[in-house]
Formats: sequence, structure tokens, C-alpha cells
Amino acid sequence: MVFYSVFFTPQVGVGFNRHAWNDLEKKVRSIARRAHNVVVVTGPLFLPIVEGNKKKVVYEVIGSNNVAVPTHFFKAIAIQEKENAPWHCVAWVLPNMALPETVQLDKFQVPLSAVERAAGLKIFPNLPN
Repeated sequence: MVFYSVFFTPQVGVGFNRHAWNDLEKKVRSIARRAHNVVVVTGPLFLPIVEGNKKKVVYEVIGSNNVAVPTHFFKAIAIQEKENAPWHCVAWVLPNMALPETVQLDKFQVPLSAVERAAGLKIFPNLPN
């Protein structure tokens, strides 16, 4: 296993980082243990809210350097179950907020194309959504 961490961003602790996000990371580790190959991409999102017929991005800043706090985080994984098997993708977007301790992660599963559109990235360009 190889882990690269190229960014650190603020996350809500209780109800997110210690609960829902931690549960998602456990789920991904479980998938990784069973699969032949797995690639995981995680990142922050700044998603708009709708007010009337307008959209706007509103986010908190913290500290003396005004560090932007993401409104959401995504996790996308490409999975190859067995050697020479086709790859497939799974993705989630979770709001960076306190969530119930027993939240259903499937509720936050989204098509990879939704993550790519929100992030402005092509995450797994050679794989189907």
C-alpha cells in the first residue's frame, strides 16, 4: 500500500471526521483489502447553495491566515476486483458538517461525473463512470 497526502483541510470533528468520514475511510480500506487494485482520490469541494433563483458559494474561514473551510469533501475510488478484470468507480460527497453517528453512507454515493463536475477535475479519465 502507498499513501500520498498532498493537502490538509479543516474538517468538522465530532459528527464528521470522527464519525461519518471515518466510517467511509473504513469502508474504503475494506474494499482495498479485498480488491486486486484500488486507487483512491480524496478532496475538498466548495459547493454552492441556492437562494431564490441564484446560486452562491458561502464558506467559513478560520485562523489568522483565513484558511478556507470546505463545504463538502469527496472520495472517489477506482477498483479492479481481480487481475485483468475491468475497473469500475465509486464516489461519495459528504457535507463538512456534524452528521448523525449512524448515517447511511449509501445516501452520499454519487456518480463519478458529479464529483468531476463539482471539482472541475477529470479524476479517472480512462475509466467509465
